[in-house]
Amino acid sequence: MMYQRPGIQILGTISAFINQRLVEIVKPTTYADSRVTKLQQFVDNQECKIGWNIQQICRELALGISGRRLARLFRRCLGVTVREYVKRKRLWLAAQQLKNPALSVKEIALSLGYRTVWDFQRQFKQLFSLTPTEFRQMYEKEIQPGQNETLSEAGAF
Repeated sequence: MMYQRPGIQILGTISAFINQRLVEIVKPTTYADSRVTKLQQFVDNQECKIGWNIQQICRELALGISGRRLARLFRRCLGVTVREYVKRKRLWLAAQQLKNPALSVKEIALSLGYRTVWDFQRQFKQLFSLTPTEFRQMYEKEIQPGQNETLSEAGAF
């Protein structure tokens, strides 16, 4: 008996697949704390800049709690840590940029703050079960020239 590598079964379009993964990634709860919402908006507006301190953010946003408390609250509300949320947000932005064939995978990785292309590729595959190149190829097959396609807001961060 020969070993067969596992394959990816595609059910629908790449956009549907990514939207499904994004919903799985961050599952918002009905419990929404305004402090968590402010932190989430802050992260979403940073365009993947990294290297900030959560304690300093608490002071800047005048949240009135410690960074440690905010991190626990964030995880309780969203089901992921702040670090994991930022990582997933960066990879979601990478998926958006991969739709532009003029940008190389290396350019995208460096623009999002990854130190190496290999690290970017590894994290992208871990989250989306596709390498960035496979994602781009599938997207290009799905979208015919002249069509504009965007992810639905339901799957967006």
